[in-house]
Amino acid sequence: MAETSREIERIAQRERKKRENRERIRQAALELFRRKGFTATTVEEITTAAAVAKGTFFNYFPTKEAVILDLGERQLGRLPVSIIGSQQMGRERSNAGASGLTATERIRTLLRALAEGLEADRDLVRQALCEAMRVPDLLSPEKGRFSLHSVLAILIAQGQRAGEFHPGVPAEAIASALEALYFQQLYLWASAPEPSSLTDRLQWAFALLVNGIGQPAPARETA
Repeated sequence: MAETSREIERIAQRERKKRENRERIRQAALELFRRKGFTATTVEEITTAAAVAKGTFFNYFPTKEAVILDLGERQLGRLPVSIIGSQQMGRERSNAGASGLTATERIRTLLRALAEGLEADRDLVRQALCEAMRVPDLLSPEKGRFSLHSVLAILIAQGQRAGEFHPGVPAEAIASALEALYFQQLYLWASAPEPSSLTDRLQWAFALLVNGIGQPAPARETA
């Protein structure tokens, strides 16, 4: 029994060490990216700053690009459970009423949470977007990378079942349109000469998608 407890403790220590190494590498890399720029930073400089061997770096990140894309993945992982309900992200079945939020409110909360996590790092976001455009395969869902699309598709399907969104358009198609708007506004925000509110940009972009650009029908006069 004592031997089993020691083995469990050893495993826990190894896992803790792995998490610490990954975070140290990540922090060292992001600091260098902010100071020197992504292109000018080498893996050797990252490992020196993180005080780890070069081989250790590749145990956690297959490429330098993977570090900067981790920024988006971490933001998605930090989203509150109330945004998508109690179900797992990858499952289509949902518990839409668990938090008392409508699907529309959940999507607004999702966009606000993502924006708030990125607004303090505008220059780094710009570098990440430029790198993603240079190597678009890095953002492919098949790679297991940050996938906003899958979360949006779940939320939109919830909204369709609740009668909030038009049921005649596939949830996947609406998710693709909203994801495109998200990255468009993210790029415009990150590349603008002057800082602005990313939260505001994303909220009005979502409102445009939901409400359309047509004028609301005039109210009918009642006798």
